[in-house]
Amino acid sequence: MFTSTTSPQTPLAASSYPHDKGRFKIIIAYWVVLIIAAPVWWVLTTVERLPLPETRVKQVGSKHIRIPVDINIDVADGLCDATTLAAKLQIAWDKSHQVELNDIWNVLDVRMGALGSHRSDKSHAVYNITIRYGYDNDPAIVLDRSFEVFSRSGCDEQLVGKVTSSLRTLLTPPTRNTELRVAQYSPRYRLAFSLLNEDAAYGGAISGWSIERAIEEYLQPTLDELNILHNFTIESQVQFYAPLTTEPTEAQDGYALDQEQLTIFVNSAEWTLSSSVSNDPVLHFVLFVPSHARRPLYIQDSQGKITQFNSFLVPQWGGIAILNPRSEGTANSVLSPHDLKPIFHIFRKQLEGLLGVPALPPPFDLRLDRGSAPKQVLSGWQLDTLLRRRTLENIQGSVQTLSSIVGLAGQIENMPIGSSVRDDVLSALEELSQTHNATYPTQTLTHSALSLQLASRAFFNPTMVGLLYFPAEHKYAVYTPLFAPIAVPLVVSVIRELKSRRKGAASTGGSRLKAE
Repeated sequence: MFTSTTSPQTPLAASSYPHDKGRFKIIIAYWVVLIIAAPVWWVLTTVERLPLPETRVKQVGSKHIRIPVDINIDVADGLCDATTLAAKLQIAWDKSHQVELNDIWNVLDVRMGALGSHRSDKSHAVYNITIRYGYDNDPAIVLDRSFEVFSRSGCDEQLVGKVTSSLRTLLTPPTRNTELRVAQYSPRYRLAFSLLNEDAAYGGAISGWSIERAIEEYLQPTLDELNILHNFTIESQVQFYAPLTTEPTEAQDGYALDQEQLTIFVNSAEWTLSSSVSNDPVLHFVLFVPSHARRPLYIQDSQGKITQFNSFLVPQWGGIAILNPRSEGTANSVLSPHDLKPIFHIFRKQLEGLLGVPALPPPFDLRLDRGSAPKQVLSGWQLDTLLRRRTLENIQGSVQTLSSIVGLAGQIENMPIGSSVRDDVLSALEELSQTHNATYPTQTLTHSALSLQLASRAFFNPTMVGLLYFPAEHKYAVYTPLFAPIAVPLVVSVIRELKSRRKGAASTGGSRLKAE
């Protein structure tokens, strides 16, 4: 007897996959989430590139400021006619004043006339030149904003050439040789005075100095005159251990440092020269006292000879003077204001060099008249020239920085340009326009400094450089490992669902035909 047993069918296919409707809803849910999230992802990852005023930047770059300079000519002792001499000087100046296209002094508009033709005006500089009877080789006397020239032969070509040369050196001093030395303009500076003993353990150290009185007596007049350009804060310190990074060479009468050793003289690793209480640029003035075992210490020039002042200037950083105490023995001493007088004379000259103060031209032996202004340190010629130079440098730097921003934005497509960058660019352009409309030279300087500051802040904005080193290839490398594992299952599930639905539709159609 055969007994047929039929095992119940197990729905394998149904248990392997969800129900058709459930599976379809799950796939739809995934794709809905992706479609909704895609715009959010696009907005969050899109680089913000606001438009920059390229046309205004180009217009500002092609627009040149003109600085008028009026000069009154006065002839004493009946040497000649002042109007005739002024005409000759104007012709000689126009011929001799030939500067390069990129020179900052090509914006000067010098106008000469007889005494009284140009009145004193705060909006621009007015100078006076007086011709007096005297020997032709007598030195010119520089007053505040005038100078006197002596002539015995009348207003001849020799006098015209002498006055023109003097004006050229006073109004357009060379700037190329001083660009690397002069510190970048800032409305505020910190002056850090440091007295450094190489090693006080050997004895004979300088334990203190009358820095406040020395600054008040020897440096404050210069700071007061430079107050139209800068505000200064002063700090000082004394250190008793400040080792050198190089060993001085033994000389016949002491020790010496050559020019190569001076380049590594500052020991930044072990000298704490200034505090970080503010972000203002710092100009350092160091008085270095060598240890008792290495005295006297001198500085050699490029030819191996001992320099006269035993000091040197570090471009855009500060100045250093070396002091060899005269006292013998190991007792410590204190420097009085009298002892500091020659030192601060050096510091004052170094400060003027770092700030770009033009020197009175030595070829013509020009000298400041101390009789009329005993406390005057700098002449009006020097201060006005410095103010004009700083203004023109700021304008030139601002225009170049703005042009660089526009150029980089056009070359680098993925460079972000946010609202902060655009606002700084617009503000810098506004300050540049104000330099052409300012009434006083000090206002022009203020607007030019603000323009350079805003342009520099826009150029170095952290948001601009964030994606400069993140090109499109890096994006693909980041997103591919993230989206590929997600996209493949979703695409495959859609394909399988479509195939399943096609098969289902085909089987349903076939069963209907059989039933018919």
